[in-house]
Amino acid sequence: MKAEKGSFSNAGQAFNGQFGSAVVILFGALLLMWPTLLNRSPFFLSDTSTYIRGADAASFRIFHVQTPWSDRFLGRYQPEQIRAARSESKKAASSHERPVTLSGRSIYYGAFLYVAERIAGLRLAVLFQALAVAVCLRMTVNRFDRRTQNPTKTFLLTTGLLSVASPLAFFVGYLMPDVFTGLAILAVANLLCGEPPLRHMQRVFWFIVLCWSMLVHSSNLLILLLILAVAMLVRFWWGRPQSAAVGLAACAFLIGVSGEALFNLSVREFSGDAPVRPPFLMTRLIADGPGLTYLERTCPGSGFAVCRHMQGLSRSSDAMLWNTQPDDGLFSAVDNDERRLLAEQETRFVLAVIADRPFAVVLSTARSILNQAQRWHLDAFNMSPAKGASIVEKLPPGVGLEVKGSLSFGGKMPVRPIELMSLAMFLISAGFIIRALAGRSINADTKLFLLIVISGIVADIVVCGAISTPHDRYSMRVLWLLPLSAAVVWMNRRTQHGSNSSNMSIRPKRVEAF
Repeated sequence: MKAEKGSFSNAGQAFNGQFGSAVVILFGALLLMWPTLLNRSPFFLSDTSTYIRGADAASFRIFHVQTPWSDRFLGRYQPEQIRAARSESKKAASSHERPVTLSGRSIYYGAFLYVAERIAGLRLAVLFQALAVAVCLRMTVNRFDRRTQNPTKTFLLTTGLLSVASPLAFFVGYLMPDVFTGLAILAVANLLCGEPPLRHMQRVFWFIVLCWSMLVHSSNLLILLLILAVAMLVRFWWGRPQSAAVGLAACAFLIGVSGEALFNLSVREFSGDAPVRPPFLMTRLIADGPGLTYLERTCPGSGFAVCRHMQGLSRSSDAMLWNTQPDDGLFSAVDNDERRLLAEQETRFVLAVIADRPFAVVLSTARSILNQAQRWHLDAFNMSPAKGASIVEKLPPGVGLEVKGSLSFGGKMPVRPIELMSLAMFLISAGFIIRALAGRSINADTKLFLLIVISGIVADIVVCGAISTPHDRYSMRVLWLLPLSAAVVWMNRRTQHGSNSSNMSIRPKRVEAF
């Protein structure tokens, strides 16, 4: 009888622990949603609709379900065009009549937004992103705060601080995959850090987070590749991290690459043409100067298609990629046949410019990276009239009406206080971490965690600054990782101090539901 009572008591404690932890995580997610609730709408970028429409097109193709998002797909891919693209007669059709499907906009993140929108609206996507971030924060706190039996207070304090003194809460409400760049860095840091040891399900959780982050944006693949390069250098010097942990992170990289390859094959099967990746590096080199100098000296003899469009070259790679007018646009201002040719010639063009002006390329790339590192604003969360009109024009009427009623559409979101607090918290955290790394107050595995996070932040700035036009959101989307790392240092110090003061005394085993 006593055994039965004991088993029921243990079961009740486990249930209460799991239920209580779930409630705490939900509360943390709500804390992270305050900018979305204040804005009365999720935050949109012009690319948001591209993600959703891509998934909607796949849904229409597979299930023949038409939604308010299907209009542009039906306007480009009429049924007779689809049949022609897949028939033997497609070779006789003029290639500029066949629509171009762009790569670089993850179908997986688009499917996530699309399913959420179809179930309960895009606010559901924000809730899922908030829950994902809250669970990741909870898992990190549970791992490193070993002094207390229940680290709920530490989790709530950390989450509350990050929600108001870092940009994290804004990116939780952003309908772009940016928040998963930070989660990818946090996941690989947890996987590579050996102590405290991860249990099996914790390791599986972080691996899933890392794999998903690799699938939602191709830039995360490059960031992970740079982190793994740093990890291998650290392993050569320190003997850490373990090779199994590095191999697990490398598997996530391969899954991301395979996911992109699967998308490319699917597009080819559906439309008859491979997706086209916009020539980011080509326009980047032209905007920075070395590419333009090379073209002015070698055109038309070099044979590049871009020589036919010298009037559309500008000092903005974004303008060259996305403007549709020939006087200031390039890739989006030409017909589909020319777009395919520009993308096809990008690699040869980049190599030619590097061979012709290697020092100029290095210098211009360094300037772009430095420019990216100096961008610490949240301007993406307030729309200018022109930007707002451009975003709404791409949305279905119902969604566009919701965006028009938001604070961000009128440029009224209070981002300036968050920018100032984020910068102050960044500087304080940086000083705290530098002091910790220079001293002996934290163990080697915590130092490894810090080095991985820092290398991830630097890799994000390098990748985005070198390849894309520098934007504030690229730096701000990972800024919250430094205050979180400072919290990990504080937890590690507190745990070590508690262990020393108690002389390794036995304490009750705590319940860890997550």
